Amino acid sequence: MSLRFRARHVHKTLADHLEAELASLGWVDPPVNFETLPITFLEYQPEDAGREIKPNTVAITLGDESGDEPQELGASSGGLWAVEYPVFVDIYGANASLAISIASDVKDVLGDLSLNVRDFVADPLGVETPDRLWVERETVAVERPPASLGSPDLRKYWRVVKAVVTVRFQ
Repeated sequence: MSLRFRARHVHKTLADHLEAELASLGWVDPPVNFETLPITFLEYQPEDAGREIKPNTVAITLGDESGDEPQELGASSGGLWAVEYPVFVDIYGANASLAISIASDVKDVLGDLSLNVRDFVADPLGVETPDRLWVERETVAVERPPASLGSPDLRKYWRVVKAVVTVRFQ
């Protein structure tokens, strides 16, 4: 049987990994890089939840999944399948240079990433599954959203790291 709630598990696996990696790079626990505020992580867009955007917020979200694609002959008889998810890491830095610096580290963390998807249904720490996720470096890009231009609040320092996550499963 395939993993139930796959998108949620992929999202949480990526979010946990990104948070751990950014912590190891000096963005989470004091003393924080450039003597700034620690990063606050969200697994949703702050505006979607009616929350105020705070400096150095990183919001990790997934877009809509693609259809399942067979990866080998006989996929329908227990073979390998793949599904893709766009991932968005929105960074609201305390200033432009911090947003760019955090985005650069996020891009490096996501580029050529390969992890086993963790199942969080029965264990809040997650249990490793055979499903594997990949992010190929050429799918990772940093952008400045047009809505950030001329914004009077922290959105003026907004950057988005976009990538495509491919999950292979049986």
